[in-house]
Amino acid sequence: MLLIVRNILSVIALLWLLVGAPVPAWAAMPADPGLDQQVNRCFELRRNQPSEAARIARKALPQAERDPARHIKLLSCLGQSQALAGHAAEALATVDRTLAELKSHPQPPAFNLRVYSNVAVALHVAGQLHRALDYYNLAYDAALAGDSAVAQVSTLINVAIIYSEELDAFDRAEDYFARAQVIADRAALSNPLLAYNRALNAIRAGRDGTVPALLDQAERLARDTDTQLVVARAQAERIALQARNGTGEQARPRLLDIARQQREAQDPSGASTTLVRVATLALADKDPAAALHQATTALQLARSGGFRTEQRDAMRVLLAAQQALGQYKQALATSAQLSDRQLQALRSQNLAGLAALQDRLDDTDRARELAAMRADQRVQALQLESARTLRNLAIAGFCVLALLSAGFYVYQRRVHAELERLSSTDAMTGMLNRRAANQRMAALPAPGDGRRHVAFLVDIDHFKDVNDLHGHEAGDALLVEIGRRLRTEGEPGDIVARWGGEEFLVARANVDPDRVAQIAEDMRACIADRAVSLPTGGAHRLTASIGFACWPFYPDAPAELRGDFHCALSLADRALYASKHGGRDAWTGLWGQAGQDGRPVRALDQPDAAEAVGQLRILTNRAPAQWHARAMAQD
Repeated sequence: MLLIVRNILSVIALLWLLVGAPVPAWAAMPADPGLDQQVNRCFELRRNQPSEAARIARKALPQAERDPARHIKLLSCLGQSQALAGHAAEALATVDRTLAELKSHPQPPAFNLRVYSNVAVALHVAGQLHRALDYYNLAYDAALAGDSAVAQVSTLINVAIIYSEELDAFDRAEDYFARAQVIADRAALSNPLLAYNRALNAIRAGRDGTVPALLDQAERLARDTDTQLVVARAQAERIALQARNGTGEQARPRLLDIARQQREAQDPSGASTTLVRVATLALADKDPAAALHQATTALQLARSGGFRTEQRDAMRVLLAAQQALGQYKQALATSAQLSDRQLQALRSQNLAGLAALQDRLDDTDRARELAAMRADQRVQALQLESARTLRNLAIAGFCVLALLSAGFYVYQRRVHAELERLSSTDAMTGMLNRRAANQRMAALPAPGDGRRHVAFLVDIDHFKDVNDLHGHEAGDALLVEIGRRLRTEGEPGDIVARWGGEEFLVARANVDPDRVAQIAEDMRACIADRAVSLPTGGAHRLTASIGFACWPFYPDAPAELRGDFHCALSLADRALYASKHGGRDAWTGLWGQAGQDGRPVRALDQPDAAEAVGQLRILTNRAPAQWHARAMAQD
């Protein structure tokens, strides 16, 4: 499978978050205090001062020539330090030396576990993802053999991060995070890193609903273990999430204060990430000059420590700020740098894969050349024919290599396209997933001619009863059929997605306010009016509760008060529950009146009061709308 090459390490100053979680101690060996002190010093400095750690390792290596175990330890520390300092080629050469030394001088399983873990770190940071995964797997096997719960959790986190960051395979990453959580719970391990990285994966997947609880857990565990860097990171992500959802206040000043604290705590990677969040919010606030300043500072911090992922993220928001300011020459240069980085990373992966193939071909050629020399000595008359055979074989080998290279390139393009499709598609229904739907709604241009964009949330009523009565296979078939009907009922430009569980999203652009009620009724009818055939035979009639809202909600208000699609989704969810409270098989919507300048949050909290003062219209086929559950209502 092709690995989509991206920058590998999000946090080098917080290496424990990604690839450096603790593993069992090195195997015991005869004491050498002076050499042991240098080994320990190298491992202490490799995260925050990798160049100094590499210098210590190189200086100590000659002293450990006759001590294989300590020699391997120094080599593994040197490889990590070189990778973290940005010297990928040197790190890969050191990794090869480390593995050769381990092969020549076998060590106990606990020792091998640490070596495999450190080798995987170096390969991970240096961009050799396929090899990193191999050694993470070896480390996990060694952890299982040694019954080390800490090492198992650490390795599963590392593998999950590759799937999340590098492949956008968020569901598969969540599987690994879930396995790590089960092991951590069974062993009573308090691991703030697991909760933090799991929250980041949920953010990337667009599952914001689970993020606050995970961030709370990460911050609580980090405080319990006095891991202040994790506390600051979790706080920054929570503030940024609240700002994106329109519920946070003073987000930019608060994030700037956290970035200042991170720089004082010698966490330039964390400070760079936080400043990228500030720049993103500044762009959303139509303040590109501030975004440019913060993105530039973030890029400088990322470059100071060779943090490749942070550099990529800072360059992306810097590019957006330059475009917003009309600095097209600078934007072109930034775009070219981004493209060069991606191409270089991809080429590194391809060449690494082809190198192994070339080595095998070279071994074959050398064997044939030796056979030809021996045949020449025995049978002089066959010299010319042998030479011709070797030449033809060399040409054939070159042709095979060229064909394999071309085939690998085609395969790479196909797998890349397939991964892009899978990352935006719900596996069961084939519809867009939540992440892809959010991206498409964010990309919609502003509506015109008095029209608005509208988000409809469609929730199947009593769906749990279907699973209980007919089984999950029948439930899955019903979800597929409902998705098909919503796509068929809609217009070609609609954004139709599975939002989660039995809930669907339909977003339609440029909707006339006089048409929105009929659209909602058509959606309700397409589900309720026709029974769905069951795979086990028979049919089942379904109904749906629908909530919808428009955006911008108040088109004449200042930009920060108009309400974006995130606001529309919150209002639509409020309206959806009004439909359920009103008896289900119903639709309810909220439509902000033109000329208003209030906050949409009032419409969310007190829709009836907002309608009474003319701020909005409540649309429903079950008037009056029931905003609270009746006393005896069932969920």
